[in-house]
Amino acid sequence: MPLNPSPELVFADGPASHPSQPPKPEIRKIFRQIEQIIDAFTSNGGVIYASKAAMDADLARPLSTMAWVLGDVVAANNGIYRKVGASGAGNWLRAGDLPYSFILASNVGAGTPSAIQVTTTIPVSGSSLILLQIAEDYAGEAATVSFNGAAPLTIKTNSGEDVRNLAGGSVVYGVISGGTFRLANDEAIASLIYQARDEAVAAEEGAQLAQAAAETARDIAAGYASDAVSQGNVPIYATAVGVAALIIPEGINAFRTNGYYAAGDGGGRLYYQGDFAAGALRSADGRWWVPADKERRQYTGQIATRCVVPEFASTTNKQIMTRSRHFISEATRSLQLIYPNWYHNGNAEVGVGGTINVTAAIEYPIGVFTRVTWGGSATVAIGDLSNSAPSDPIEVQIPDGGAEIFIRTFQSSATGIVYSGLQDTMRGETADYGDSGVVDATMGGVIPDDGPNAAYLPLAVLGQTTKPSFFIVGDSRESATSFDIPNALSVVGNIARGIAPVCGFINVARGGERLAEFVASHSKRLEVAHYCSHVAIHMGINDFTSGQSSAGALADLNTIKGYFPTHEIWFATVEPVSTSSDGWLTVANQTIDATSNANRIAFNNAIRAGITGAAGYFDIADVLESGRDSGKWRVLPGAALTSDGTHANEAGYNLVEKSGAVRSLPIFRSTAWAPRFATAAEAREGKASNLLLSPASLGTRPAFKVTKGGADQTGILSATSTRVTWSAAVLNDGDHFLIANGNWRPPKGRYRLHGQVYVTAGLVDQAQCSIRIADNSGTAAETLWRASGTSGHTFQVEGIFETDGTNQFELWVNLAGTGDKTISGGVTRTYFEGFAI
Repeated sequence: MPLNPSPELVFADGPASHPSQPPKPEIRKIFRQIEQIIDAFTSNGGVIYASKAAMDADLARPLSTMAWVLGDVVAANNGIYRKVGASGAGNWLRAGDLPYSFILASNVGAGTPSAIQVTTTIPVSGSSLILLQIAEDYAGEAATVSFNGAAPLTIKTNSGEDVRNLAGGSVVYGVISGGTFRLANDEAIASLIYQARDEAVAAEEGAQLAQAAAETARDIAAGYASDAVSQGNVPIYATAVGVAALIIPEGINAFRTNGYYAAGDGGGRLYYQGDFAAGALRSADGRWWVPADKERRQYTGQIATRCVVPEFASTTNKQIMTRSRHFISEATRSLQLIYPNWYHNGNAEVGVGGTINVTAAIEYPIGVFTRVTWGGSATVAIGDLSNSAPSDPIEVQIPDGGAEIFIRTFQSSATGIVYSGLQDTMRGETADYGDSGVVDATMGGVIPDDGPNAAYLPLAVLGQTTKPSFFIVGDSRESATSFDIPNALSVVGNIARGIAPVCGFINVARGGERLAEFVASHSKRLEVAHYCSHVAIHMGINDFTSGQSSAGALADLNTIKGYFPTHEIWFATVEPVSTSSDGWLTVANQTIDATSNANRIAFNNAIRAGITGAAGYFDIADVLESGRDSGKWRVLPGAALTSDGTHANEAGYNLVEKSGAVRSLPIFRSTAWAPRFATAAEAREGKASNLLLSPASLGTRPAFKVTKGGADQTGILSATSTRVTWSAAVLNDGDHFLIANGNWRPPKGRYRLHGQVYVTAGLVDQAQCSIRIADNSGTAAETLWRASGTSGHTFQVEGIFETDGTNQFELWVNLAGTGDKTISGGVTRTYFEGFAI
């Protein structure tokens, strides 16, 4: 029966500043219960002796009488004994240690804080739990305790470290282990926890400038607490972004970070091992780590719409003054701006050849201007092929998400300017550019408009946010310059239109770019990617029209995915390319682009089947294609959705936006698993529990059937193992059967295989014959037969196999009896087949 109250609660530790003081009535209550247990024990025939000698002298006890020795000066003599032999004879046999034994040690301060001397009413032993009250505060390298004048024992923490802090008045408890007194309560960790908590409380009571220190202290305290709870199995790493480079030791199933981008930035969290989810991290060993909390972290992130990369450069014009329109996704008190001095020429990121100077102001509300500064200066000089540092935090009180702001930017350079090719002149955007004489109107004034095809915009507008933000990677279908018309939010492009109502974004798409070109040139864009929580990738058509295979494009896509180890990634399916004889007003008069379509279909199928590490996909192709995989553009009554067969026009972009194919709702599922689709491998291996299944992942499972194509296999020697050869593949999904080698090499999974041969000549009556499935030359399944007569015989073998990706299956025969044998080449009689189960 457990003691009530529990000794663990009565003698519990407390913080260093408020050590626990066990109430004496509760201590007396515990000992009264112990006395009652002893009384009950003695009333049932048990006896207690003060020494082993007294017990050994009393043999007048019946067989199997139980006795306790409690108080012998020799600690090893104390324990539970059983009488052996009849009354008056025999001896006492020790059966075990005393149950629930603990000893109160008296510390009256006879020793020193570092060399404690205590006494106990009964001898101590390694089987006793000893409660020790600390008389004086101690802080040092090590401390010892001596019980009843015995040799000093080094005091160790539960984790084996020297005790460095003991608080006067506190009670510790432990056991003797060899030459140490090992504490059950870990004073080292507890001391750090309380110290960190005290620091956190003190910091919170300080000035606002100490807030960051308080958060750090609380994180450290929580980290130590996690370590204590998990007995040291919760390591602490500096940052979340650094996890991608770490190999987490085996046995570790959780860890804590002290920050997201930098230690102490407020992004510290506890992560546990799990499957891919929103906000999950992936370590270098391939494992996923899921945030334990269910709240979105606040981070410095992209908080505005309509931030794009420059697409052009001009060495003729040296100045440009732009007023650009943006919407802020969340209420904020300050903004920071980043500007580029480079552009993307359709193939790579390149510089203009010299330094540019930028001044800027935020116009909010309309007609009210707030100067943007960098280190207190109104102008920032940006070196060639570089991004500026984030500006100083500019105080602008924006109380509501969805607020419209304008940003005024003046760029000047002795070399030339960079700019993008689209502005929304209908809704207040304007730009003035020239060789000289352009007025810096950042702090107010009318800006003349030189046309809709030039503007210089910030690359990033940053603020404190808890909402998702997108980094859009794409080609001309997402940059949409010259193809789309800005919508009511001054936004163009399929993905930007879909997320702009609620999410900020940085659109780094560029017309003409291929996946392989992004792999080759991306560093300037990736410098701002970490300000976004999500990545959307919608490109590939330029790869396919230039002859790239779907496998090559998927390999490049996987490489790009690897650039974003801490982001939630979404893909998009690729629309078709076609020509038309009637301006794409009918489906019938369109001609499929033969160069791109087959690879485009395979690429889209892979995206729909699910790519490992992706959160989901936007099925843009299904909206704009006349039918899935048709290769032709959809047609609305009397309206074409494309004007060139490659890009959607405004009607096409409007249709995608209204279809909901790109919508923000799934992005906000921060407290639930991201809607990841099972990969084909997971579906094939039966590991798709709790994941979404695509029909494509089920329909592309490996399968094969091969025949001899009508040609007999002759000259098979008697009683000789002979491999059956094949010449035709009726079915070979995944191209895993190698006709030339005669074997099937499936990926990891479970499969049913069946082989059959028809022997037409050379059989001997009652001669033993075998047919077997070989795996890497060893027999995996075999059937034995004896021929009945000499006419044609059919032999079959089948089996179910689990593979690891290294297996090679072949069909072999061994036909006894004199003379050579012949296997029929008939396609319905001799074949080898298999499929995934």
